Amino acid sequence: MINLNYRFSYDASEVNKCLLCHEPACTAACPRQVPAGDILRSLYLENWLGAAGKGCEKCRDCDAPCEKACVLSARKVPVRIREIFTQFSEDTERILPKHVIEEVDLSCDICGVKLENPFLLSSSVVASTLDMCRRAFAAGWAGAAFKTICSFPQHEASPRFSAIRSHSHSFSGFKNIEQLSDHSVEENMEIFRVLRRDFPAKVIIASIMGRNEEEWTSLARRCEEAGASVIECNFSCPNMEDSDLGVTIGQSEELVERFTRAVKKGTGLPVLVKLTPNVADMVPLALAAKRGGADGIAAINTINSVTGVNIDTLVAEPSVRGKSIVGGYSGPAVKPIALRFIAEMANCHELDALHISGMGGIETWRDALEFILLGAGSVQVTTAVMQYGYRIIDDLICGLSE
Repeated sequence: MINLNYRFSYDASEVNKCLLCHEPACTAACPRQVPAGDILRSLYLENWLGAAGKGCEKCRDCDAPCEKACVLSARKVPVRIREIFTQFSEDTERILPKHVIEEVDLSCDICGVKLENPFLLSSSVVASTLDMCRRAFAAGWAGAAFKTICSFPQHEASPRFSAIRSHSHSFSGFKNIEQLSDHSVEENMEIFRVLRRDFPAKVIIASIMGRNEEEWTSLARRCEEAGASVIECNFSCPNMEDSDLGVTIGQSEELVERFTRAVKKGTGLPVLVKLTPNVADMVPLALAAKRGGADGIAAINTINSVTGVNIDTLVAEPSVRGKSIVGGYSGPAVKPIALRFIAEMANCHELDALHISGMGGIETWRDALEFILLGAGSVQVTTAVMQYGYRIIDDLICGLSE
């Protein structure tokens, strides 16, 4: 029996100093080709066995040129890489044989559509262009919920983000006042066509938002024709609070049912309904989605928030020309709330037939597994990708396989 709580011995506070450089100078400086940067990232993201299998045992009698190359050495506080790796080095075959990990099959499905693994990008800035999706798919993400498509103009403000950071400078909470895709519908359809041609095995989730039943139906039809695999109804964007838009829909059982039914009229693809956490109980809204014909639920979207007030200007963050608004909160701080909503829906037997795609604060494979254990059949990630890049998929897949 493998102990999933197995802990290696190392100084986590020292690991947390690492800046997780995209092109680590420590790796480039290693004469023994030890991928020091990758190992540190794996440790940071709690992929311990994956880190241990990357050759850190070679560092025991080394004079640590990696530490001299560390970008923090200029401040005379380089990450003590050799010390970490010396503490950490283990015989991983004794803990979990490599062939056992390689035999693991992480494939699953989302409403009957095959996923090569359960990890998806959620609809957001990290899945808003062709290049972003290409890079994510090449890195190993099973699919992406593309940034919400609409047929009405968007007027973005800047800056659009603010964050609450931990002592290691990672996001503990993240606020955005981001709106929807600023590409035209036809531009987005062309992106879908290219992605379907170039990545036939990847799952393209088309997140859409309409202003009336006709727009919901039309957008769903066009996305299917362009090559989408699944339709996701954005009934939950907290930054779109006009009548019958965004979170306003997600707080009304009548609107959820009506617009879900309108989407189903336009497509034969599976339909996910993305619900808002800005309600006391999500189950009645999920049941309304089911009555409208939904095949699954995506949850949670971001939480209405004010992350802080600038005490010099007396304006909440982010400040745009001296003004601000309530925005959507995400990141590790919202994970307990997301897990609560997932558990409540999974425990409602009337929703048993619906797929649940869970999201909200997922950074590590352990976070993802918690969502899966509570009832999610797939998981979606954004804020951690903004913080660490698409490369985290390596540690998500490796950790979950282990």
